[in-house]
Amino acid sequence: MTYAMIPLVLCAARGPSRWDALIRPYPETQVDPKEYRLGPGDSIRVTLFGAVSYTVDISVDISGWVSLYGPGVSSVTGPVSTEENIATGYQSRPSGTFLGKKYLSGISMAEAEDTLKAFYKLFYRKTDVSLSLAYPRVVSVSVLGQVLNQGVMPCSAVERLSDLIVKAGGVTGGADLTGVKISMDGEDRVFNLYRYFLDGDKSQNPLLDNDMVVFIPDSKKSVVVSGAIGLLTIYFNDSTNPDVVKSVEGGRTVRVAWEEGDNVERAIGKAGGLLSKASVEGITVVRGGIRMAASLQTSLEPGDRVEVPRIPSEVYVFGAVKVPGAYQYSPGLTYLEYVSLAGPEERGYTKRFTVVKPDGSRTSVRPQDEARAGDRVIVDRVAFLWYDDYLKVLAAATTIIVTWLTLRR
Repeated sequence: MTYAMIPLVLCAARGPSRWDALIRPYPETQVDPKEYRLGPGDSIRVTLFGAVSYTVDISVDISGWVSLYGPGVSSVTGPVSTEENIATGYQSRPSGTFLGKKYLSGISMAEAEDTLKAFYKLFYRKTDVSLSLAYPRVVSVSVLGQVLNQGVMPCSAVERLSDLIVKAGGVTGGADLTGVKISMDGEDRVFNLYRYFLDGDKSQNPLLDNDMVVFIPDSKKSVVVSGAIGLLTIYFNDSTNPDVVKSVEGGRTVRVAWEEGDNVERAIGKAGGLLSKASVEGITVVRGGIRMAASLQTSLEPGDRVEVPRIPSEVYVFGAVKVPGAYQYSPGLTYLEYVSLAGPEERGYTKRFTVVKPDGSRTSVRPQDEARAGDRVIVDRVAFLWYDDYLKVLAAATTIIVTWLTLRR
């Protein structure tokens, strides 16, 4: 989830306090009023419209109560409690008439709005009420297990389990995202984050709350996905550790938890999805040391390795050339033109070339033949150049003869 950046002055003016505004983001979009539950520290915006027009920002105090105000002259009958001072950052009381208090902690935004509608009807006729979240509260959540940085994380109450994992540096290789355990208030619940990322099931990516303990276990059964794949933000990318997510040869390698019924498509989705240059037709599965062609619907077993190649976009030139390496493929260019780009050495043989095709097969080609993407052109080295080596041999022989004749005199 992303949030809008807010200048410090605006944060201080609209939020409970300058410090809180720095660490709890202002919601960029409306939170789900049926899902988000209010708690101490939340700042909510109450808007009256209809016969009366009035807007006020109020906070839920540490006891779970809110002080409610309406339009009119400021009242002196509503004392500011210590709890309210703490919740509002010791800011001044909102302008308007103090009307009373309501307990809102633990109920959803939708339920709180219904409660306030009933309350304000006692004071104002033909007036409706809307409720929105001005600033979410800060919560402390503990995260343990297969993450880069274990410990207690300060988070916003509008952030979710996946946001917490990103804040902790991401999960390490082999983390079991099918069985993330959350303990709170003596109750343990298990969540499958893959169902959120792949199926959009928001119930598997809960909002964070105070005193949550999140444990991410190690996967007992897994598959490896490598090649032209993306990378979910929850993964920690460390190319120095062979057991975690890493970049290899322009692609990535990710170990993901295996579930009953997983196929190639779902395993790739768990890893981060296909890149635009991925070759679906070239996907292979390595099982027990045996490589076999596969499709997206091929069923997987624990220990399998899925390899996703890239669609070739280069021609490679090696051997007796000055600048070996990859050259961008351009339809219509011949092998000789690619070798010319690489600069053949003096002893490079340019009458025929050896080409290794993407499937590993070798063939001999003519210089004027058209090259194909993914071809590896090998320029052989000539052992004997007749015009050059002949002259060198003749010169050496002449030197020997002249030297011998000189010595006989």
